[in-house]
Amino acid sequence: PGTINLSPPVAPGQGTNLTVIINGPVSLTNFCFKFGAFTTNESVPACTTPQCLNLPTCCTRVITNTLTFISTVGSVSTYNYSITIQNVTPNPVKFVGLGAGQSCVTFLPALLDLTLPAYGTNLLMPGQTRTLNLQVTRTAPCPGTNDFYLSTLDTNLVGCCATKYKLPPAKCVKIIIPYDKSYALEAAPVLLRAGPIVSINPCPFTWVKFYDGAAFLGAAAPGSTGGWDLTVNTGFTVGTHHLSAVAQLEGTVGGPGEVETSDPVELIVIDSTPPSGGHDH
Repeated sequence: PGTINLSPPVAPGQGTNLTVIINGPVSLTNFCFKFGAFTTNESVPACTTPQCLNLPTCCTRVITNTLTFISTVGSVSTYNYSITIQNVTPNPVKFVGLGAGQSCVTFLPALLDLTLPAYGTNLLMPGQTRTLNLQVTRTAPCPGTNDFYLSTLDTNLVGCCATKYKLPPAKCVKIIIPYDKSYALEAAPVLLRAGPIVSINPCPFTWVKFYDGAAFLGAAAPGSTGGWDLTVNTGFTVGTHHLSAVAQLEGTVGGPGEVETSDPVELIVIDSTPPSGGHDH
């Protein structure tokens, strides 16, 4: 939008984040505009200031991306991945490279030649769009940001930039307890509970397991609340722990269901030992 109504108004000294979409030609490298702010008193004229932005000269726009589950073998789930990109560079693109930010994610193939029949048979010219279909595997546990880098390269395999994007996140399982950035005392028992992201028509699970990073904590059991529970009776060591739940969704006639990893939550464990030399008050 060209005008944004702030509700509630931003008080003196406060800040806020605003997002707008800017449309312009592919060749646009920079532009300037005026940014104005009105007070709640409409009789006071707007305060305006000029702003100028320099746009990246080489980048790739992702229009859509979707994951479709295919099969699971052990802890590895395979998906069809469809991604529609637009070449917003000033040069033709022949190759597209995809690199995951996590070792548990693999793109197959990781380098696509757009002149091959599977990917369009010709170069992707400036301003053009194309839908690419490949496969992605995830090996559980695979918590994290789902980040990956998409690089566009010319006919000489020279790339001018890599753009950071995200794969679609987990759609079924999440950790309900503990909350993200919760605190716990060292060695104190900690209840872990996983459940469906959506309570209406939730995804049914075959099993649920909990992990601290890559370390296996144990298998959960269905709880009376509808969640899947595991109590870590020995507690955790002092420090920050990244907990995730891995669940297998109920499968179909064709085989076992998808193995999905929840987004991680942080558990911050503090020392339960009182400081020496202290006095009771």
